[in-house]
Amino acid sequence: MKLHETMNISAMYAIGSNLFLGTTQGDVVKVTMTARPVVLQAETLNRSSEGVWGYMFPKQRNSPIISFIASVGILYSITQEGSMEAWNMDDGESISVISLLNLIKESNKIDEKEKPNRIEVLESSCNGNASADHRNIDIIFKAQKRIYWMRLKANSSEEEVEIQDIEWLNRFHDNVTFTGLVTAENGTSYASFEYKEGPVTVVALCSSLNSSEKVHEVDLPIQEIPSIVGIGKDIETHGIILITSTGLQVRACWMIQQQHKQQQQQQSSVVLTSDQETNKLAKHLKLAFWQYYQTMQMKLPPSWSIMNNNSNQSFSNYEAAIIITAQELQKEGDSSSSKNPLEWHLSFLKLLHKTGLYKNITDVSRWNLLGIGQELAIHSLVIQSNLVIDDDNLPPPYGLVSKLTELQRDNNNNSKWILLLASILKKAEDYRIEHHVDTYHILSNPQRLWTHRLKNLLLFQLKQLQQEQQSSFSKGEKNSSVADAIAQIIKITLQVHQEIHSKSYRNQDIQSLGIGLIRSQLVNDNKLAHSLCLEHGYYEGLCRLHVEFPKEETFLLDSLLLNNNDDSEFQDFGPFIFDWFTRHGRYDKVLKYGKLVPDLFESLLEKDERLHRFRWVHALRKEKYDVASDYLYENTNNSGQQLPKTQWNLSMSKLAAKLHHLRNKKENDGEDDAIMMDDEEEEDGNTRLKQINNKLDLCKCQMALVDNGNDIPLQSSEYLLNLVLQKIDDDVSNNTNFDDIMDIDDVDNNETIIPYCMMGLAIAASNNDKDRVSTVWCKVIQKEMDNKWLPWIRGSKPTREVLLDSTLFGKLWAQVEEQNDINSYTMQYNHNDDGDILVQKMGLNTMDGRELKKLFSTITTIEINNPAC
Repeated sequence: MKLHETMNISAMYAIGSNLFLGTTQGDVVKVTMTARPVVLQAETLNRSSEGVWGYMFPKQRNSPIISFIASVGILYSITQEGSMEAWNMDDGESISVISLLNLIKESNKIDEKEKPNRIEVLESSCNGNASADHRNIDIIFKAQKRIYWMRLKANSSEEEVEIQDIEWLNRFHDNVTFTGLVTAENGTSYASFEYKEGPVTVVALCSSLNSSEKVHEVDLPIQEIPSIVGIGKDIETHGIILITSTGLQVRACWMIQQQHKQQQQQQSSVVLTSDQETNKLAKHLKLAFWQYYQTMQMKLPPSWSIMNNNSNQSFSNYEAAIIITAQELQKEGDSSSSKNPLEWHLSFLKLLHKTGLYKNITDVSRWNLLGIGQELAIHSLVIQSNLVIDDDNLPPPYGLVSKLTELQRDNNNNSKWILLLASILKKAEDYRIEHHVDTYHILSNPQRLWTHRLKNLLLFQLKQLQQEQQSSFSKGEKNSSVADAIAQIIKITLQVHQEIHSKSYRNQDIQSLGIGLIRSQLVNDNKLAHSLCLEHGYYEGLCRLHVEFPKEETFLLDSLLLNNNDDSEFQDFGPFIFDWFTRHGRYDKVLKYGKLVPDLFESLLEKDERLHRFRWVHALRKEKYDVASDYLYENTNNSGQQLPKTQWNLSMSKLAAKLHHLRNKKENDGEDDAIMMDDEEEEDGNTRLKQINNKLDLCKCQMALVDNGNDIPLQSSEYLLNLVLQKIDDDVSNNTNFDDIMDIDDVDNNETIIPYCMMGLAIAASNNDKDRVSTVWCKVIQKEMDNKWLPWIRGSKPTREVLLDSTLFGKLWAQVEEQNDINSYTMQYNHNDDGDILVQKMGLNTMDGRELKKLFSTITTIEINNPAC
């Protein structure tokens, strides 16, 4: 086979006596040389079957090869564009040595700047064994001054390989030196880098769907660890051991806080069995422990060594045996100095770590072991307390919950018991803080504390303290030590129930009880109560503290409300605070906080009907005057609202409508000095303002018609009109100042019917009800029908002046004509339209009706102030 004339060497890779050359045309040449006799052979390799490898980018044939990765019988090439291909090392076509020499000769002529960017593989590592279903191959490589981590997944025979992860380690460039790569048994890889003038950095690399969880970095102290001389696996953990230039051995381990779903399912299914196999394993492990404890010789029995050397062996029975052994060591201890169960427990954990057993234990069992340690830690406190009198009946170092319950029952709220319980809780918590990471390797949230077993005892204790607040205990025996002990008990109780119940209603009741006791005379520490409210998200307590101490800066709610967002732990605080102050009638606070968080306030205004009446405030703050006017007018539809409040809403609605009208006039007409106009001018084309004025007229009418009208809600127009008609029928005078109420000038107060008629017409016109307007006119006419109108109809006709001056109809007509109100048109008597209606309503015959309409026409056809009259 003849090589392409323009082909040049772009990459080289040596395996034993074989040299593989990558070319700029994307081919691979294998060069083999034997020593005896000296023979140089060359051949071009054939590509492996298509589809074996995935690709980072679409494959580009004839693309320069820049690096190689070797596996058993397979050579993988990486091109400049990032594509990857597989080549059979033993399958090729021979080429002449002359062609090979020409290839090398031409390649030497290429300027370094013209050579393609090379990929430099820094190191590779793998985990798994030949019996495993697949192996992970981790590679650290450099390309274009960038450093990458790539994880490949290969089957046991390495015939199928796929890229599982690839990540740019964007912190590192040419300023670091790569010092090692190790892949642990759990699949986590560790790489170490050294800066020229900086710290050693260890990077944990984990496969994850979330890119932010793949790379985890830690910088080591530069004085103690200036450089690394070696890196290897740690048998005790799924981590690594670093050998430093100063002689130190440093352990590094990434402890995964959130387990995968499959691991969680495995953990939840762990059952501490007591079958024959498990008991046998526990017995063997216990003997191994005693040998280790007495001689410090670490040697596992064969039954355990088999598991430790076989990763496919199920660990569930071994894990159950570990817990059984720990429990038996706990039971065998006592209070004497020769038998220290806590020391045994910690030594047992050291054995598990050193033999590499502990790293396979699930979180469930780790929490169980921590619980045993906590119980052992508080054992000495209980047996040394003055409450345990009978030396022959000292509690064993296990099952202390029942003993504590017994002590609580016997001593109730005795101060000695309170101090002991607080000491027990503090000791258990201190032990957890000291050991849960370093000894037990637990980083997940503490959901299985030993103190959880005391949840009922602690809750009962709080209820007892609540009942005994006024007892001699709270008044006489209480001192600062007891108060601190009570506070400690309450804090632990809240933590335990928070972990168990989260934000359920039950937990809120416990928070109310506990924090209430903190604020009571038992402890009397409002600042501690405030910090507990923040810690446990007890929002009601925060609100109560602020209401009781409004000037105390510590208790202000503003900052919490401003930090109310989706990422905050107080993301539901905003809705709660508005609901709480609304329920307690503190609308001043509602409006204040609404100004701080306008967007949240706007959404709550629409959702919460209790806040609908304040929507106008938010609209005014945003200068939406027309919207504010509509909301204020809507507020007047509240059937339970007293008249003064209705008038206030109407007046404010009217003012907002005028402001909206004024702003529009400035914007549309460009009149910067525009002023508010009279109602009559503004009402033209402004339906809302007309409705407001009509309703204000109804308010005035109610004040004139109804005794104590201010003390009741605004009545319906039908009700008020019936009152007016009754007043017209009764003709009763009541010294009401109609001039002030109805804006009627120059009305003879002796003629009380006219003001009532004007009110009736105004009420009817407010609904644009022409039929009711005609009813009022009928009442006026019928009032004088017998003594005036019938005689004139059937006899001589009076002059227009007589009709105007001596009839209620004439006086009312003249009064309506003088009105400038926009409703005056509806109130007027229209001869063409209303005459027939009035005649029909009064039941007159045709002749009398015709004559009556002529009399009305005499009044209405000539203007009042016409000099010709």
